[in-house]
Amino acid sequence: MISSKTTCLTLFLAACLSTFAWSQKTTNPFDGFKNAAWLKDAEVAVAKTSEIYTFDIENTEGVLRVAATKTVDEWVYAAKPNVTFFNRIHINDEVSVAETKLKIRGSNRLLKSDITTHDVADEDIFYSDARAVDYSLAFSSLNEINHLYTTKVRDVRYLSLIFFPSVYPIAEKEIIFDIPDWLTVDFKEYNFDSFNITKTITPNPKGGQRVVFLARQIAAYKQEKKAPNAKRIFPHIMLLFKSFKDKEKKQQIFENVGDLYAWYLGICKNIGNTPTSLKDQVTQLTADKKTDTEKIEAVFYWVQDNVRYIAFENGIMGFRPDACQNVYKNLYGDCKGMANLLKQMLIVAGFDARLTWIGTNDIPYDYATPCLAVDNHMICTVVLNNKKYFLDGTEDYIALDDYATRIQGRQVLIEDGKNYLLDKVPNFSADRNQIVQKIDWTLATTHLNGTVKADYIGETKTRILYAYNHVPNDKRNDALKEFVGSGNKNLTIKDVQISSTDDRKNAFKVTANVDLNHVVSVSGKEMYLSLDLDKEFDDYSMDSTRRYDWEFMYTFDNKTLTTFILPEGYKVDYLPEPILVAAPFFKAELKYEQKDNTIIYTKRFAMFDLILKKKHFVEWNKHMKAIHAFYKDQIVLVKK
Repeated sequence: MISSKTTCLTLFLAACLSTFAWSQKTTNPFDGFKNAAWLKDAEVAVAKTSEIYTFDIENTEGVLRVAATKTVDEWVYAAKPNVTFFNRIHINDEVSVAETKLKIRGSNRLLKSDITTHDVADEDIFYSDARAVDYSLAFSSLNEINHLYTTKVRDVRYLSLIFFPSVYPIAEKEIIFDIPDWLTVDFKEYNFDSFNITKTITPNPKGGQRVVFLARQIAAYKQEKKAPNAKRIFPHIMLLFKSFKDKEKKQQIFENVGDLYAWYLGICKNIGNTPTSLKDQVTQLTADKKTDTEKIEAVFYWVQDNVRYIAFENGIMGFRPDACQNVYKNLYGDCKGMANLLKQMLIVAGFDARLTWIGTNDIPYDYATPCLAVDNHMICTVVLNNKKYFLDGTEDYIALDDYATRIQGRQVLIEDGKNYLLDKVPNFSADRNQIVQKIDWTLATTHLNGTVKADYIGETKTRILYAYNHVPNDKRNDALKEFVGSGNKNLTIKDVQISSTDDRKNAFKVTANVDLNHVVSVSGKEMYLSLDLDKEFDDYSMDSTRRYDWEFMYTFDNKTLTTFILPEGYKVDYLPEPILVAAPFFKAELKYEQKDNTIIYTKRFAMFDLILKKKHFVEWNKHMKAIHAFYKDQIVLVKK
């Protein structure tokens, strides 16, 4: 259902959308850009765009805030015939649209442009205040427009990051800040190195400073799978609003991390927690536990198993936790609600538990830059015997004192009354995440028969447990077969045995009896065979035309030891040459060797960095080509 608020906004925008005859005196910025070689593949391009930010002090119900107005003036053209210009303005409860216009050059026709205002759906977010204003223009003979719009942010705390790229390539983009003398703001620059961006600071005739960032030849951003987060690869500016003066009285915004913490703490106060409603549940969970660690585990694991995570972003509620009794009753909550529930349950159990703010590894910032962009997640910290345990209730099947890749090594802001603590989540090496396999083969006429024993450790374990526990009971055996065989169609699995799916601390163990078909062939006195079960990293080359780095889900160190007993009457005639790769970011070892009447096949793949840099693609592809050739090669046995 469309709200009356949304309907009024749509009508207002439609009224503002207007058409003008283009003045012949207007300077045409398209000249000199339209034939640029770097724009040859573009359908719609921006010759020049200007974003101008101005600031005012506003009094809302007795609360002074600094509001920001952004005015965008851009010159857009169709680089190819019969294409459509589309614009989306993101709005929410803190950001609104004041005006939008499209001016047409050389035409007095009315624009056939539909404007819609709608909620922005995100499959990862249960509820959000995010909305968007969309409108488009189909180019025919028309090939140039001047596009203008204005938005307003009612509190500059929410104006944290400004990015340079857009959906269209931009020949020239300037981002201008008219900073009044009563406002103190700093700028942090990210990912500027490989871009043509300059910064100038000049006096503003109206007082204060004018700060101008000018960028040239900014390519349109491209959707690529496994690309790192935009904050890590795109050039952007972080705005650090420190303070402002109203009638010579200083008002702090986020002058330091203490100000940020105080703002967070103020939001989290008076949320209506009723922890007494949790007492019976906590008592039941901890009654038979002998140690403090066991009691903490009992509460932590109960929240993991029983409270469903949903993302909830709605204005100030995007920062404020829901009351603990609500999350407990509903059995769902966002990260803030789950962290608050953990805190209150553990306090009831007699522990020192605290709310904790953290930015996941998508974010390249820490609390040296105090603004709302520095974190995107909330967890709970328990202090026990001078040791901190970081509890992320949104993670499934993870043990106490074990941490998902996304928060490892990340700085945390920990609640400490009116004060705060800064610390870091422990960082683990690649061998925290492993698949360790032991495979024993024997020849069974025309195929291989054997046993597979696999231990899943760390992130590999939590993911397999999540997948196993989220398929129907009658499909679980089939799912386990997929895990063991990695989808190998030549593999027949006779039976599977597993360790407890409730054991978070130890490896998840799988044992199976298997047949591997279509890997043995005989020609005369010679027998050809391959012993590899899953051919990891086969066909894993990187596209040379890819624009961005490749991001793995986690680092890992996977090891497989395979044995094959030589069939009676045969001896080894040929073993494939070993592959040994020892790059700083990647290690691979694939090696056959004979010991008495047994062939031993050792395989190891280790990834030491989450990000495979584009500069390493050539080296990576060279290694992948060698690995592919190794898999294509075969063992050759001959009759004695």
